Amino acid sequence: MVTATILITGGLIVAGTRILLKRRQVRTPTWLIQPDGSRVKSYAVIVESDEVTALSEERAIKTNYTLSTLSLGLNLASTLLFDPVKWLGLPLDIYNLGVIIEHGFSDLRRSAQMVVIVVVTITLMISGQALLISSIQWIYFFSRKFVLDVQKHLRTLSTAERATAT
Repeated sequence: MVTATILITGGLIVAGTRILLKRRQVRTPTWLIQPDGSRVKSYAVIVESDEVTALSEERAIKTNYTLSTLSLGLNLASTLLFDPVKWLGLPLDIYNLGVIIEHGFSDLRRSAQMVVIVVVTITLMISGQALLISSIQWIYFFSRKFVLDVQKHLRTLSTAERATAT
């Protein structure tokens, strides 16, 4: 029961802080040169290009997939070999749950799917099923990584096709 409380509380805290940090706009002081030659200090909002955003999303998905794989391995080892090993996978499960909750709040098109995943995960946490929690998280991040890889491959094929057509 303590494990479930730690997982749920930690997951919500991680998700909340990640959502707040993403929504906060970063303002950087810059100097703008006026037509008369004078300089004015301004606070501009940093805007990332689509390529930088895509690369950071790809890196985040790969990191989350790696963490969920490690968590699954630790929980499998705790089930088969030595039960206290599950405490090593607990922070990874908390972090992964936070990422899943954050993704559910940021993507409103999939909100029903995210609610189901979060409710099932919390139910499994309350019942103490760490291996099933890790399995669900691993399947979730594997599917996101798979979709990303397919999209990347299709983009590569379309650019190669355009290059041969011209």
